[in-house]
Amino acid sequence: MTGEVKRAVSDYEIFQTWQAGPAAVIRLFERVFGTLALYGAPPPDQQQYSIELLSQQIAGLQGHVEKLKAENSALVSENVRQLSPQP
Repeated sequence: MTGEVKRAVSDYEIFQTWQAGPAAVIRLFERVFGTLALYGAPPPDQQQYSIELLSQQIAGLQGHVEKLKAENSALVSENVRQLSPQP
C-alpha cells in the first residue's frame, strides 16, 4: 500500500463519463483539476467585474441579515411581553 496515490476518480467513473460524451469528460476534468488549472485565470477586467458583483451581493445579504435581526428582536420582545405576568 505504500507508494500508492489515492485517485480522485475511479476507473468506472472515467468509463461512465467517457460513454456520456465529450461534454461529460470536460466537466469531469473541471471537477477534478479545477477550471483555473484547465483554462487559466480570467482576464483582469472579468476578475474585477466578478469582485464588484460579489461585493454587491454580500452588501445586499448583510442588509438582509440586519433586517432579519431587527425583526427577530421585535418578535422576541413581543413574546417576552406576552409571556410576562400581567399586574
